[in-house]
Amino acid sequence: MAPTNRILVVEDDRGIRELLADRLRQFDLAFATCQSEAYEQLQSADFDLVLLDLRLPRKPDDMKPTNQVGIDILGEIRKRRLVKRGSAMLMPVVVMTAYGSEKLSAQVLVENGANDYIPKPFGTDRTLEHKIEVALAGEGALVPAANIVGSVVRLSFHPEGTLVRIEALSYRGAHCGLLRALGDLFLKDWQALRAPEKFDGIRGEVLADQLGISGQAARARIVKFRQDVKRDFRERIGRAIGDNDIVENLRDWQGYRLNPLVVRILGWDQMPDIDP
Repeated sequence: MAPTNRILVVEDDRGIRELLADRLRQFDLAFATCQSEAYEQLQSADFDLVLLDLRLPRKPDDMKPTNQVGIDILGEIRKRRLVKRGSAMLMPVVVMTAYGSEKLSAQVLVENGANDYIPKPFGTDRTLEHKIEVALAGEGALVPAANIVGSVVRLSFHPEGTLVRIEALSYRGAHCGLLRALGDLFLKDWQALRAPEKFDGIRGEVLADQLGISGQAARARIVKFRQDVKRDFRERIGRAIGDNDIVENLRDWQGYRLNPLVVRILGWDQMPDIDP
């Protein structure tokens, strides 16, 4: 039987804490009412998720709660790269906000790495529970790619070019060909010691030409690669991975690259547990 997920709820409103204690009885809940208590809890115990109110006081006797306190707690969780209990995945964080704070919530998601947000009051449907379940699974989150995985993803190409290893997973055929095309570009920038934000990408139509397929087929191949690898990581490694954690695409240049914040390419003999 899988262990019960342990969630830290950071909320200063007693009524909301009581509501959540009743509504989320399927989880093992711990509570903090301010910034200092949240840090104490995160220091002394491991959690699977943090359910974080934005408007909070800094100390128990502080009478001036502000949104900045919640943002600071989220920033500290990401700065310390806290991980989900027993996992390499960064700690999922779902932010709770008052209605009318959607713009602020979107900013928090993009700039600070929250997985999702839920407006208060929560309503009677299962939106709250669903967002928590999705964040716990590491799927469908709105968090930027670099914040989904807490450690690197190692790739290695067989010298004959017919096989690629991603951690303990092996792929041939189309997936191998896609990664080889992107790997050559990645290695050039990696060896030149370029900063991650300056790694080059390859436009979709150029990638399609290199693979000898149409642009539509290239997009479909990337979608299939992401689906397969996410499933394999989840089912065979027990690790969550996001869409952009290996093959990343950025809107400003509409191209693709291996994610330099996550991917590391090793020699075939450097990978652990590689079959000869």
